[in-house]
Amino acid sequence: MRNRIAVAGLTLALAACGSGDRETVEDQDGSSAEISTSGSDGTQTTTIEAEGGTATIRSGPATSAELPLGFKLYPGAEVLESATFNQNGDNGALLRFISDAKPDELVAFYRKAAEDAGITVDKELLTDKSQIIGGKAAGGVAFSFSTVPGSDGKTQGQLMIGSGG
Repeated sequence: MRNRIAVAGLTLALAACGSGDRETVEDQDGSSAEISTSGSDGTQTTTIEAEGGTATIRSGPATSAELPLGFKLYPGAEVLESATFNQNGDNGALLRFISDAKPDELVAFYRKAAEDAGITVDKELLTDKSQIIGGKAAGGVAFSFSTVPGSDGKTQGQLMIGSGG
């Protein structure tokens, strides 16, 4: 899961750069990936296709969130970025959003969604500025949700769900 988290973060950074419609990149080991970008009305989609899998990143005001296991976007929240990936049978999603809801309301919503999906929430961290919960389920499913203060008194949330190794 840790590798997928790093890949998802790198993937979001690559998506933000977006330099063209389609390009091939190669790493130090000679592995290559096809990166394509498209978008309109301030929304961008980047797809990265490499041996063994695909990652799709969406950002912008009209971005949709494709979440597994019955998870949904908090009602009234605005998606900032979403990413989905599938590599060698491992699947995952990363979602960043902003909401008028209080952090406690968001944490309660995603705790219930996790429990409804069969995930045991067994990690919790509370600081003066953020809340984080996390847990696991059978089949290698891992989950985390965090909140931090957003702009204009809003709350920013980040949801990560993944399955496999």
